[in-house]
Amino acid sequence: MKYIKNKILMLFVAILLAGSISCSQTVVPSSTESLKPSTITITTTKTEYITQTLTVLPTSVPTTTTTTSIEPTTTPTQTPTYNNTFYTAKIISGYDKTYRPDGTIQQTPIYKDLFFDLNIIGYYTSKDAIYVPRIPTFTTHDDWFIRPQYSGSFLKSWIFNWGYTVDTSIKSSDPVELTFTIYNKEIFDNDYYLKPADLIFHDLKGDVEPSTSGILSKRLVYEDTHIIYPKEYVFLIRTNNAAAISDWWIKVGTESPIK
Repeated sequence: MKYIKNKILMLFVAILLAGSISCSQTVVPSSTESLKPSTITITTTKTEYITQTLTVLPTSVPTTTTTTSIEPTTTPTQTPTYNNTFYTAKIISGYDKTYRPDGTIQQTPIYKDLFFDLNIIGYYTSKDAIYVPRIPTFTTHDDWFIRPQYSGSFLKSWIFNWGYTVDTSIKSSDPVELTFTIYNKEIFDNDYYLKPADLIFHDLKGDVEPSTSGILSKRLVYEDTHIIYPKEYVFLIRTNNAAAISDWWIKVGTESPIK
């Protein structure tokens, strides 16, 4: 019985040893190459940014400088002439007829300038006038005025021819203009300095349409008394740019005899 137990015990030990050997067996791979770690090659591309400073030198282009000498030029409204011929009016001397397809006639007036020889009672330029420049920030015009002094009286109307020349070398933002007006001496003295805005209402009218050649004209009709006293009037010449006015002229004539 004891022998049988020993056999059973030895058999059990043998079974245990067999299982232990089976579990602890080292598995050797058939090829050692498969156990080598895989090598991964990573190629890194390095991008270099190079900053360069580019200096551009100016190219010298030969230029030719031409110096132009500009002589002052003038634009006359009419060349002054000291003679006794006066432009007095513009009249219609006839008509040009144009026949239309519908049978009607279109008539275009033909104008003619009238000139007469008169007695000269005065001839003036800027040298004969009192100059009153503008007052900055208060007025926008430059003035000249004349106080004609004549003896005697005139029973006929006065005729004024006048004009001016502009120096085109003087730059002006606005067109250069010049006006000529006539005032009763008493009204002028009262209004010119104290109420200058009222002068516009007292100008002695009589402007005539300019002649074909650009002569400006004004007619001063004799008063109800039929007597004109020249010393009782003032001539006002006004411009928006005195520097651009080369000169102006006024010629006064009448049919009355000069005594």
